[in-house]
Amino acid sequence: MAEHDAVIVGSGINSLACAALLARAGWDVCVLERETERRGIAVFVRPELVVEIALDGVQASTRYPGGVALRFARVKRYRPDKSADEADTIDDLRALLPRRTSGPSEQPS
Repeated sequence: MAEHDAVIVGSGINSLACAALLARAGWDVCVLERETERRGIAVFVRPELVVEIALDGVQASTRYPGGVALRFARVKRYRPDKSADEADTIDDLRALLPRRTSGPSEQPS
């Protein structure tokens, strides 16, 4: 994998604006677009690059098709040493969801 000053994942308007500003400042910028399909707010990508994500938590979400939302997610590093088959899956994220409780337990009288 080539070395760049910045790697932008995705080519939405904010990503392209960021890439343009960095390039104008003299940075060597690479924009990676891996999108293969869109369904509503879900974006499907080719599994080519493993990105390690740091996050503060996982919560259930009805907004996203996978049923989870990442709290304060950020790219930690790119993992050229890992293949897509070694990356975590949506099921791995779901396993991080806090267990639901059925409500306050009844106290015997």
